[in-house]
Order: sequence, then C-alpha cells, then structure tokens
Amino acid sequence: MEHGISIICAAGNNGPIQSSVANTAPWIATIGASTLDRWFPAVVRMGTGKLLYGESLSPGKQMPGSGSELKVVYVTKGNTGSEFCLRGSLPRSKVRGKMVVCDRGVNGRAEKGEVVKEAGGAAMILANTVINLEEDSVDAHVLPATLLGHAEAIHVIAPGVNIIAAWPQNLAPTGLPDDSRRVNFTVMSGTSMACPHVSGIAALIHAAHPHWSPAAIKSALRTTADTNDHMGKPIMDGNMPVMSFAIGVGHVNPRRAINPGLVYDIRPDEYIAHLCTLGYTRSEIFTITHKNVSCHEVLLINRGFSLNYPSISVVFKQGTRRKMITRRLTNVGSPNSIYSVEVKALNP
Repeated sequence: MEHGISIICAAGNNGPIQSSVANTAPWIATIGASTLDRWFPAVVRMGTGKLLYGESLSPGKQMPGSGSELKVVYVTKGNTGSEFCLRGSLPRSKVRGKMVVCDRGVNGRAEKGEVVKEAGGAAMILANTVINLEEDSVDAHVLPATLLGHAEAIHVIAPGVNIIAAWPQNLAPTGLPDDSRRVNFTVMSGTSMACPHVSGIAALIHAAHPHWSPAAIKSALRTTADTNDHMGKPIMDGNMPVMSFAIGVGHVNPRRAINPGLVYDIRPDEYIAHLCTLGYTRSEIFTITHKNVSCHEVLLINRGFSLNYPSISVVFKQGTRRKMITRRLTNVGSPNSIYSVEVKALNP
C-alpha cells in the first residue's frame, strides 16, 4: 500500500456466523462473494412422484446406472458424524448402491462425495442446512451428486458463486488425490472467485486514475457499490433481507467506481496512528510496518484520531447521546461540484 499497490484479498468462506471474515486490515480491500444468474438445474424425482429441484454438475445420462431408481438413505448413527458423511462414518451395509444424503458442513463438499463412493454409495444428495439456506455452490464430484437448498432439503433431511474458472492440469476437478480426471475449466464458488473480479476492477480504476492512492481506489469501490441486485430489488441473504454485516458495502459497480465524485483518502502514517489507537505494541507495529514507532508520541500528535475510512460505526456508551466523528473528503469529480448528504436511520 505504501508503494501504491492495491491489496485485494478474499474474505474467506467461513460463516455465515459472527466474526468469520478474514483479511480485515483497513489497508486491504476485503471481498465477499455473492450469487449471480447462473444455474445448473437438476431434479431429484422421489418415489412418491414429488420433484426436488436442486443443482448439479453431473453429466446425467453419461453416468453409469443413471436411469435406475435408487433408495435414499440418511445415516444418523450415534455421534460418528454420519449425517455429514465424515470419513469412516458410513456403514457399507447401509449405503451400498444407494443415494446417500449428506448434510453440508464440517468437511469438504467434494470429500463427502468421495466418502460416499468409498462406502459403496451410488449417488449423493448434498443438503443445505439452516446455516446455508438456499446457497447454491455447485461442485465437481466423483459420483452423481445434486445440491439441494434448505427449503428442498428438509423433504429428504461473492459474484463469487458458480464461477467458470481456469483449472490447472496437475489437479483433478474435485481436488481429491484419488481423482484422475483432468479438465481445463471447472465451476468454483467462494470469495476467492469474487476477489479476482474486484482486483481487475481496481486495475481498471488505476489505469483511469494513475495518481490515485490504493485508499482512494478502495474508497471509490466502496462508496459506489449497489445495495440492490441487477433486477433493482434489495439484495437478499437467503430468504431474508441482507443485514449490514452480511452485505458489506454491497455489489461492486465498476462503471460508477470510475467516477465516484468524492473519495476518503488515507495516508500511510494514518494507518500507523490507527494501529496505535487499537493498542498495538511497538514490536507488533514494527512487524507490520518495519518502522520503530512511539505510539505515545503518535497519539499526542493525533488527539481524537479517527481513521479516514469510508464507513462509520459509532459505539454509544451508557448515558452518551452524541458523538462527533470526523472524515476528510477529497473531490475527484468536476471542479466546484456541490454534494448533499442524506442520512437514513436504521430500523430499531
């Protein structure tokens, strides 16, 4: 950052739970993943005639035995983790030749399919739990497998989702060591798929504005993001309206980010002052900055310091009703522009 290099990092795929985001340093642009309008529809036809709608990358009729009916089994044996299809948890006598239901969570999605196959299972239903709701991250598997959202799953038990990405030839599409298949492209999901999108957009902004700092570029990305989807409707978190800590600043909007009007710029020394306000020690700051810093002197010079960050959060202690937060805005739009402020109160 100090040398003018924008740092774009993935937020990680843990969650959705509190405090599950990685790479949260303020000089890093931290990228989450959202869904997009790409689907790989698949239908599981139950013996009752009911149809369960999910998604799958399995090639259908090309798979051996794809035309046969299979019994569905959901193994819940003691505390072995069989509902998650953990290694060693599926008795061969119960799953052989059957379609096995595996709950999402704990172990890898592709690993679950491998566990089912090793135990003799013929196919897998990967079922979202209440944590993942309708998230539709499809994967390559070593056997026919269909992902069901939580609403469908209960009948049988970043853009970063479903991204077509180049794949190395020394690795199987599942990433499993016993998978001998090789492909040039595969479909992947997660914040690591969203991160390159924003990296490319940051590069475009830098090309258009070569003198902007990484903080200015990050500010442009954040302050121009959309809080609605491409249909103009509010972004959803599963079946619920998205909350602030889940949406971040919203969906990145490259066209608007090129001309944000105002930016919140940050100098390198301001990050150091920020670390001091957080209570970092001299040795910890040296590890990050390679500079010997006296936080006592820094805080004396920067009384009441608040990082010039393009988002504001305020903690009101008991009895406190007012708090002043200072930000410094730089006009990168047309000269003599006039900007207005509109504040919308959060729902109680």
